[in-house]
Amino acid sequence: MANFTLQQAVELAASLEITGDFAKARQIYEMLLQKVPDHGTARSALGALESKQARFQGLTDAPNDTITELANLLAKRELPRVRADARVLVQQFPGSYHLWMLLGSAERFLRASSAAVEAYREAAKLRPRSPAPHEYLGDLQAEQQRVEEAIDCYDRALECDPDRARVRALALYWRVHLCDWSVVGKLDALCNSSAAADKAIEPFKMLALEDDPYAFAERARRYVKDAIARPSEAPASWSRSGTDRIKVGYFSADFHDHPVMNLISGVFREHDKAGFEIFAFSHGPDSDCELRRRLVEDVEHFVDIRNLSTAETVAKVRSEKIDIAINLTGYTMNARSDAFAARMAPIQISFLGYPATMGGEFMDYIVADRVAIPEAEEAAYVEQVIHMPNSYMPSDNQREIAQVPSSRADHDLPEGAFVFCCFNQPYKIQPRVFDIWMRIMRKVEGSVLWMKQPPEVTAANLRREAELRDVDPARLIFCGRLPLADHIERHRHADLFLDTFNFNAHTTANDALWAGLPVVTRAGRQFAARVAASLVTATGLPELIAETDEDYEALIFDLATHPDKLTAIRARLGENRSTCALFDTARYTRDLETALQSVFQQQS
Repeated sequence: MANFTLQQAVELAASLEITGDFAKARQIYEMLLQKVPDHGTARSALGALESKQARFQGLTDAPNDTITELANLLAKRELPRVRADARVLVQQFPGSYHLWMLLGSAERFLRASSAAVEAYREAAKLRPRSPAPHEYLGDLQAEQQRVEEAIDCYDRALECDPDRARVRALALYWRVHLCDWSVVGKLDALCNSSAAADKAIEPFKMLALEDDPYAFAERARRYVKDAIARPSEAPASWSRSGTDRIKVGYFSADFHDHPVMNLISGVFREHDKAGFEIFAFSHGPDSDCELRRRLVEDVEHFVDIRNLSTAETVAKVRSEKIDIAINLTGYTMNARSDAFAARMAPIQISFLGYPATMGGEFMDYIVADRVAIPEAEEAAYVEQVIHMPNSYMPSDNQREIAQVPSSRADHDLPEGAFVFCCFNQPYKIQPRVFDIWMRIMRKVEGSVLWMKQPPEVTAANLRREAELRDVDPARLIFCGRLPLADHIERHRHADLFLDTFNFNAHTTANDALWAGLPVVTRAGRQFAARVAASLVTATGLPELIAETDEDYEALIFDLATHPDKLTAIRARLGENRSTCALFDTARYTRDLETALQSVFQQQS
């Protein structure tokens, strides 16, 4: 101990305890107490060690009560304890399928993906005909964007249990990610099966596959019921004097180089610090990017909660007496839905990162506008709708556009060709809209379709689908990732942006309009299918909105074959860019603050 600080000794003892070396851990704790008799950490750790060791002594097989206890702890999200105990137990009982499954789940929830994969593979070896480890391995592969491996795991799970509806839905969903449209005839069955799945499917995965806000709401309610911890009572309203600022906490997994941050960074810059005390609670990966550094400067309090448990997160937020908690993540990656379900603040709002209802009473409001959520569809949303006076979407009007111009040749685009573009993620492209694009390309001689570079298997599928529709696959041109300023600049080489249907272009449409590129969209029914309509309306160009597939196709063809009309629209977009509501960041922020003040006063 002479070579260790007290803290290092505690950490060493804890490490030995995790590995199951209780005797050495006990020696260190006892030596610490001899040196520092009132060392509280050592005393409490020694007591816990004795209790843990007593549970494990004399076991010859993993007992059901121990497994049940760990399962209950897992359900309560006591993840570090489950992981520590399970790591010890699987060494003593390596033939226990249930222990390996519990360990895999704890590792996964603690974001230790490699360790989780190893644990689930051990479980699969013990019970090769059990679908669960294959299903969870598929989930992990999907989280890492190893889509083909994920599909393989889901297919194995279905070999074990063909009636596993959630797995069937996910296998089809990820094939759609690859633009493998051989499954298109099964999409209706996918949507129906996901609504009545054996386990609730994550709602976000269904947004691009159908356009029915009421069916989506039912799916979201099912997900809340099956997958989200039951909400507790809302905390009492905090006592406030008339001069107190409203405390607003923004929660996101995406406070880094991410589309959500590209949109909202200007709001953090423009917020009225005299009327609002702004907190940013980050539950996503750390980052040293410029957007993150600016955020830390623009808010009064930046709090990293990614390593806090749900209970610790709720306690932390309540201790700050946050008045309004704003959820920028929804059910997307690294969500903290359990913390919102536990009621961190008296008012909780869904905003920007998730264009759909969350399906739970724990979210009080959703920020939208009257184009994005028409009055006729409001009943499909569990939350009350906050209607922004213009578009619901913020924009940062200080986004840079690269000043050194590129050429078409720099992007492998042919000179003189009409360039259609769609920089949406491939999973948003459905056969229905691709059919329209290919029909137009057949009629607009020499035109090309400029798209975001997907994985090669996806690109190959898209080329094959083009060829099946009598379009030369070489007319599909893919572009790689660029820094944001360069990405926005390259839009000047496109002639028209073509939107997708069920899940529109969101940030991608905002970027295109900011660059001066017109966006043709078809307005659907659900929020995700009406975002681009909201954006072009806020730029003063509602004539770019079609109401039917036929009108969408006719509008695109008309603009592509009448250069005077397209030139006039581009000119109007250029004129409106500096004055329109969509790109007035300060005005947008004042409108948002007015909405926040209104809901706060209603609650008070």
